[in-house]
Amino acid sequence: MFLTIALVASVLVPAIASFLSAAAGYNPSVYEPKDIQREAWLRDKLPIVPPLTWDSLYRIVLFIVVGVLWLTFLPGSRRR
Repeated sequence: MFLTIALVASVLVPAIASFLSAAAGYNPSVYEPKDIQREAWLRDKLPIVPPLTWDSLYRIVLFIVVGVLWLTFLPGSRRR
């Protein structure tokens, strides 16, 4: 169970941390779409999320299937 948590955390934490650190400096009181400098700042600083392709969807489904199979065949705790 610990290995599962560590694996998921190692995948999710860097992506979330980079997004939050990039978005931390941008905090306007009012968002104005006409402001070209803000648009340029957002385009340069925020990470670009790649589109969902069949390959990435396949990897996500495979990861979920492996996790479910792992938890299914993992021996349960024994009672004394």
